[in-house]
Amino acid sequence: MEKVRYSTMTNISYYCLNDDENSLKLELFKYIHSVDFQKIHSEYDKKELTTNLFIKNESVIPFSQNKLVNEEIKKHGDDILPIVLVNGSIVKRGDFLSTDEMSDILGIGLSIQTD
Repeated sequence: MEKVRYSTMTNISYYCLNDDENSLKLELFKYIHSVDFQKIHSEYDKKELTTNLFIKNESVIPFSQNKLVNEEIKKHGDDILPIVLVNGSIVKRGDFLSTDEMSDILGIGLSIQTD
């Protein structure tokens, strides 16, 4: 994962091919994508957190409007998805952020329990 400097605001955007309900990493992002989590995080960290989840199978518009994402898809095809942007910079291609990577970005500890 490429290093990105974080300011008083953090914006994390996921560009995915489809809504993979079996992906634990995507489910972690969906939790962070919730208004409740973002409110708690901004109260704790004093930084605004915004998230975007774009699903190509639902709408191609965000994929064509973002120059970086559009160039990656033109160059590598849909196999490059998912693409993760933090504050407008690509930090990961071909996979979602891991729990550790998400923890680093948010500056808090995260863990996932599975059966």
